[in-house]
Parts: sequence; structure tokens; C-alpha cells
Amino acid sequence: LDGGRADTASPHFSQASALAARALPLARECDHVDFVATCLNTLSLARRHSGDLDGCMAALREQLAISEQIVGHRMRAVCRATIADALLQRDKDGDTGEALHLLTEADEICAAHQLRESHPPIVESLALALERSGDMAAALAAHRRFHSLQMQINSETAEREARALAKLKHPHVVHISDFGVDHDVTFIAMELLVGETLEDVLQRAPIDPLRAVGVALQTMRGVAFAHQNGIVHRDLKPANIFLR
Repeated sequence: LDGGRADTASPHFSQASALAARALPLARECDHVDFVATCLNTLSLARRHSGDLDGCMAALREQLAISEQIVGHRMRAVCRATIADALLQRDKDGDTGEALHLLTEADEICAAHQLRESHPPIVESLALALERSGDMAAALAAHRRFHSLQMQINSETAEREARALAKLKHPHVVHISDFGVDHDVTFIAMELLVGETLEDVLQRAPIDPLRAVGVALQTMRGVAFAHQNGIVHRDLKPANIFLR
């Protein structure tokens, strides 16, 4: 499902849908609930992207029924939200009301079980459903709650990453000197670097091969040191490589 460009995606989705449909009976034969849920999730995603929203809904509803048998609050919340998103996309008579009901339940599950990562996108979808239903006051309140939840997660993530990075002392890793929160905005204070990014250099012209090897070696040493300390960069690109 991740391999197709926009102009060639349809055959990929059709193929994924066919494979998931073939795998589903095997999963049911094995009586493996998690495997069945995974097949249904893939099937619903493929059908949704290929335009078969009714088929997508059927797979999602079966997945929701399975989620009620599994002791997993996140799956129960996410299944409801996924069905609601498909309903809002299909937009037939009654779809908005059902979506609103499902998203309200998903919101309550997230709040009751502190599903912090899953909660913001569910509240964002709830705001859209409320807006579609014409309840603009409640929609605005949901939008505000979404931004508050998302800001809290972003702040916690930034603080967690800053704490981890502050422990790294290496000549090829930028030094973190301080971090904190000011008026709900998380900040990180880093050493002042004088120079330019690799992206800036490459935009002017290709760099000399020997220099490229040197930059690559220094970058890999810094990344390897981070890995040894349990940190994965996740966004390594020329714009994040600084040359002095």
C-alpha cells in the first residue's frame, strides 16, 4: 500500500485488496483474532483508497466487532474513529450522525484510558463531524481541545528528546545547553553554529567527491554515536546536516 505513486496507485490498491481478501479466510480458519483484525484493516484501507467506500465500511464494521473481543482500548477507539472518518468521506444521509456518535465514544475511551497519542486526531475528526452537523459552538470547542492536546504532546515529545540529546557529547552532534517551556511553548537552546547546511551548499552546485566522503563519514560517526546511546534521528537529510 505504500509503494505506488499517485498516478499509478489504483492497481496497487486493487492488488492489496485482493491479497487481503484471500488472506482473510485463512486468518479465520486459524482462529487468530489479531491476524483477522490486521487483514480487515488492510482490506478496509485498500478499498477506501480505491473508492469502494461501502466495502471499506463493511470491513471496518467487522474489525470493530472484533475489537470488542480484544482487551485493547486503543484498538476500540481507533476502529470507531476510522469508521467515522470513512462515513464523513462517504457523506450519505445519516452518515454524519453516526460518525458523530462513534467519535464521541472514541473520545470518551481515549479520555478514560489516557490514550494520549491517539486522542488528538480523534478530537480533530470530532470537530469536523460537529461542524458538519451544524453545531459550530461545539465544533469550535473541539478544535480548541485538539490544539491543546496536540500542543501538550508536542511539548512532552520535545522535552523528552531534548533531555536525551543533552546527554550526547560528540564533535559531530550539536550540543544542547538548555530546554524548557515558556507560555506553553517548548524551547531548546543549542550551541551557536556558524556556517551553512548541506542543503544550502547543494543548491548552489554539487560538492567535490572528496568533501562529500568527509561529510558522510562525519555524519555517520555522529549518527552512530547517537544510536549507541539509544537515539534514532528519524529526519536525517541535507537540511539537518550543518557544515562549519
